[in-house]
Amino acid sequence: MAAPPPPSTASVLPIDLIAAEILPRLSAKSLLRFKCVCKSFNTVVSSPEFVRHHLRHSISSDNRLVNILTTELPFYTVKTFDLDSLSTSTTATAASATFSWLEHASIVGSCNGLLLFGGGFSGPFSLLLLNPSTRAYVDGFYK
Repeated sequence: MAAPPPPSTASVLPIDLIAAEILPRLSAKSLLRFKCVCKSFNTVVSSPEFVRHHLRHSISSDNRLVNILTTELPFYTVKTFDLDSLSTSTTATAASATFSWLEHASIVGSCNGLLLFGGGFSGPFSLLLLNPSTRAYVDGFYK
């Protein structure tokens, strides 16, 4: 068995190729982990251009993941199911995230995986926009 080539002669994929062809195919959860790999990955994954590219790729692919929001007040839980695993198994496992800090909120709407909650955050008529995949949110953009 031949030894691997020394680092100076090893092939390296350019970050542009990785960002355009590989990273958009990954789940949001994986992308969050890759933000910690190096500064250049963090910069790419955090850029608005990449976020739009990832969303376009997710919408156009055969992505068979379904997010289900369950409410057991005061908790909201987002469960993600893989439809392909449901067709091959009698039981399904779900990745879930619970948001207990939304206890005084009600769901106003959703779009492209983002959830809009209303009520009681920064004022009586405030809104909160939540990305359950990244757990990032924007609060108080309407008061």
